[in-house]
Amino acid sequence: MEIPTGYFRMGKVEQEAIIFAQMVAAQSVDLTKSKFDLAIDLGVPQSKVDSLVFRYRLSFGADYSNQKALLERLNIVSHDARSKKVTLSLEDKFLREYFMSTLKKQGLFADTSFNRELITISYEKFDVVLDCLTRIGAENIRERLKSKHNGDIGALIAKHIVSGTPSIYRFVQGSFPEWHLPPIF
Repeated sequence: MEIPTGYFRMGKVEQEAIIFAQMVAAQSVDLTKSKFDLAIDLGVPQSKVDSLVFRYRLSFGADYSNQKALLERLNIVSHDARSKKVTLSLEDKFLREYFMSTLKKQGLFADTSFNRELITISYEKFDVVLDCLTRIGAENIRERLKSKHNGDIGALIAKHIVSGTPSIYRFVQGSFPEWHLPPIF
């Protein structure tokens, strides 16, 4: 990527976006790292990293078609058996916005009021969320989840959290070993 002719007439934000894109292209920046690790590498606040990565994905081609990346970054962090809700975490702002948009298209609205990175979903909608992500089929997911731990989805989620592999991808692999990623999300 070359520096545009009008580079010096651009604002600081646009200049930073171009430099960041060149760093990504040169593989000086690894977008698979956490925001915190990127902030340390670049010597800037996490909010700046969040903004740079989001702008990069919007401007220079977002790879939101990579379903495995989304599934690996979307983590199950907790559940509340009393309120029958599961809390997911997705640090990547672009993937989070894409995920929330996908849920809204299905008529699902997750709670992100406490923290944007934490997405709370009821147990009864968890199968629909998994179907949005995997296309396995909500009925198939519901039946499989009910067949494990005597239908106690909370116990299944708790077991997954304790296993030390919190990603949704690992959860789906453990629950549906026959499932393979479709080529497009």
